[in-house]
Amino acid sequence: KKAIYGPQIYARTGCIMVGVLGTEAHPKPERPVVTLPKELVERVTANANALESFLNCIDIAIQMNHAPESKATVSPHNGGTFKTKPKLASNKKGTTAWHVSTVHRYKMFLYLKQKYPDSWLVPTADIEFAWLCHIFRTSSYWKDMKELRISPSHSLCLSNGEAAMFSTAVEATQNLWNNTFGPDFPYLEPGTDTSWEIWRVEEQGWFGELKAFRRDPRRFFPSMGPQVSAAPTAVTLPTIQLTADQVKADLVWFPELKKAFREMKSNSFDVLRGRGGYGDELYSQQLLPSYERFLNLCNQQGGDGYAPPYVLDLIWHAHQMEPHLYKQDCITLFGREFWHDPWPHGLGVSTALSQEFECAWKEAYGTPIGEDWKYHMG
Repeated sequence: KKAIYGPQIYARTGCIMVGVLGTEAHPKPERPVVTLPKELVERVTANANALESFLNCIDIAIQMNHAPESKATVSPHNGGTFKTKPKLASNKKGTTAWHVSTVHRYKMFLYLKQKYPDSWLVPTADIEFAWLCHIFRTSSYWKDMKELRISPSHSLCLSNGEAAMFSTAVEATQNLWNNTFGPDFPYLEPGTDTSWEIWRVEEQGWFGELKAFRRDPRRFFPSMGPQVSAAPTAVTLPTIQLTADQVKADLVWFPELKKAFREMKSNSFDVLRGRGGYGDELYSQQLLPSYERFLNLCNQQGGDGYAPPYVLDLIWHAHQMEPHLYKQDCITLFGREFWHDPWPHGLGVSTALSQEFECAWKEAYGTPIGEDWKYHMG
């Protein structure tokens, strides 16, 4: 057996972890006590594909908005590994940082959702980013939506009927936004193409390779909105627990999740033993079974604040992206909610998965948690 990484010996527990290649058979392929239904597996798979589309769109939006700076940061997972994140802030002197502007615009979006609860409102890419930051703080998101009397429903996936009406919904959102907040707070930059063609934009790298791309239209508009320096004074925007500092800290999951997608793609052939390429088979046959084991062990261990390895964390995020269904799934299957906070020990404070949890995983499933999804399930 070829080791992926050397043995890790934990003095407190005597637990030894040795990872092997994904072509090895899983030592304990039996499904755990609580199994995820096929409908949930398909839904989370669709959400993960949509999340990848969103991250690709953010790539393009950063380039088109001329904010390509990056900054080293500490990852919240995997023991505090240093990563690179996009620094989405204007280079122009005297303008507001991107994360501050984004929270203002997200609150403006929520104001419209309060005022027009039956309308399909399409968020721009910056608003969608803040919305996901809010959603991934599961407890505060539900509390805020309840107090504001706003439906917590969210999805990146378009239904067939919605796909046909997407451009109409964007234009309707733009009209409501501009009429409500005035010319100083436009929904989009003047002259922005709001047609279906916006989803066909591609950006090429130096040597012609695809650097960023959009595919499979989603329920957000794939461009950043104009930055704003302050909230509009003509209306009273809703109060929420999400802050600009939290959005700034959450920029770390941009490269983290993209790295997870890269690892999944680079290992897909070996993991699937040539049974298919990178696609839904990888999710249904490998990733979701590993996520199923994760939820079962979390339920057995109790408590909250777990920080799984980034590939597993990506699947967890994909499940949370439909808050009402995530909550319903957890209560129906496990009789409890699994709360999530990107920074349970403070903003920017790295949180590695506890040695006790890793050893509990090894004892229960016979694999290292970070490599579990790579084992052939038979």
